[in-house]
Amino acid sequence: MVVILKVRVVPETFALGRVVPVPERARIELETLVTRGERSQPYLWVVAPDVETTVATIRERTSVDLTVVEVIEDRALLALDWDIERGDLFSGIRACDGRILAVTGARDGWEFDVRFPEHAALLEFKRYCEDHDIDFTVKRIYYATRPTVDDSFGLTERQREALELAVREGYYAVPRRCRTADLAERFDISEQALLERLRRGIVNLVSATLLPSEPDR
Repeated sequence: MVVILKVRVVPETFALGRVVPVPERARIELETLVTRGERSQPYLWVVAPDVETTVATIRERTSVDLTVVEVIEDRALLALDWDIERGDLFSGIRACDGRILAVTGARDGWEFDVRFPEHAALLEFKRYCEDHDIDFTVKRIYYATRPTVDDSFGLTERQREALELAVREGYYAVPRRCRTADLAERFDISEQALLERLRRGIVNLVSATLLPSEPDR
């Protein structure tokens, strides 16, 4: 049976955590991986009250080049000129047939939601981390077909709040009972940022609840 692991990893013990130090009061979310030849280039959202200063701080501290792709309110999308497959943790996830559902980084640790095809693969991944001195803490293990009410379902707190409000206010009703601008105003963000938050929330929710129950192709 497919199993999902939520694990917290100490930044200094894996490659991406060392390459991208997260400043205080900032959060980093893995948006996607783009394949360029034989490389897997990561795109990361940086979220912070003063996002421009935060990006400048990351640029000063990182050992690789990065490009600012887009800035939306308190969020900046960065393209990292680094092959993520060089990272020991990502290589271990792939070697154990894991699929990344969500990655969130903070100053004191990174959280990974990873789907494994069976419990044996999860145990293999835990042994891999121990063998490679990757300091981790298991936060939750659950089967996708039987999530409990305490599970996050792959959502960040902000994504959950946005989706819950959108449903309560009738944003997805037919006919629609509220506008994008109404929801954005409640969170004090732009309409574009609100739409991005809803989109990412839906992708994470479906990935964590529906896709894991399907066999890998």
